[in-house]
Amino acid sequence: MSLIIPYSDYEDQYAYAKSHGHTNSALKALEMLSKIRGNKAEVVSLSEEATHASLMCSFYVLGRKTVMGMMDDAEALGSEAVTHMIVITYLCQE
Repeated sequence: MSLIIPYSDYEDQYAYAKSHGHTNSALKALEMLSKIRGNKAEVVSLSEEATHASLMCSFYVLGRKTVMGMMDDAEALGSEAVTHMIVITYLCQE
């Protein structure tokens, strides 16, 4: 006899355990979810507006000094580093 448990039940179990501080139960639910999902990451494609909003929120959290420092670092790296990062990102998505 096999027992079939819907995927959403594991998500609910994880959410409940996490919100109530039941660490072991949350980890077990995550383990079961990872077995169901496999090792493929979910592909989330955001619209340009959603990407913009996400970046703005991140910039706000990081603060002006940090963001400007990151921009200076990126500018110093130049286009070669940007191309390298694009290639790495592409390869990681496959």
